Formats: sequence, structure tokens, C-alpha cells
Amino acid sequence: MSNERIENLELKYAYHEQAINEMSDIIYQQQKKIERMEELLRAVMEKAAENESGASHVTSLLDEIPPHY
Repeated sequence: MSNERIENLELKYAYHEQAINEMSDIIYQQQKKIERMEELLRAVMEKAAENESGASHVTSLLDEIPPHY
């Protein structure tokens, strides 16, 4: 194998290694973002469930008759 060919392979290897490291960092950041979003979703779902259970005590504005009737 010629030196030029070996150098080209080494250069390609270095680029691939750099790309893999960059993609690994991106995947890590995305995973952290997904975890934060899951936590927020859980909190929103819990809040919605609390509101649903308390909603039976609150009268709807649509059910109320306006005062001028």
C-alpha cells in the first residue's frame, strides 16, 4: 500500500472519528432534552388530573344564567 493511500485512509478515519464524537454529543443532549420533556409532561398530566377531579365542584360559566334574565 502506498504512503499516499495510507495517509488518505488515516485522514478519513480522523474525520469519521470526529463525526462520531459530534453525533455522540448530540445524542446525549437530545436524551437530556427528552428526559426534561418527559418530566414536564408528567407534571402537566398530574396537574390536569388534579383539575379534572376538582372540576366537579366548579360550576361552568356556560351553565350559569346571566344576571339580567
